[in-house]
Amino acid sequence: MSRQLHVLTTPPDEFTRTLLAALETSASVEITVADLTVENPDYDRLVHQIFESDSIATW
Repeated sequence: MSRQLHVLTTPPDEFTRTLLAALETSASVEITVADLTVENPDYDRLVHQIFESDSIATW
């Protein structure tokens, strides 16, 4: 199983929401979403998530 980290640097648009929803139903991909658009993003947690992931996408 592939572990993907999706980092949101802006609020997700329709395409991003649709893609993430589709990936969540996939049995071969485990996704984690790090939302940096919140008031106080947890950057320490983000660093750990980066090293735990097989691939990273930034939106």
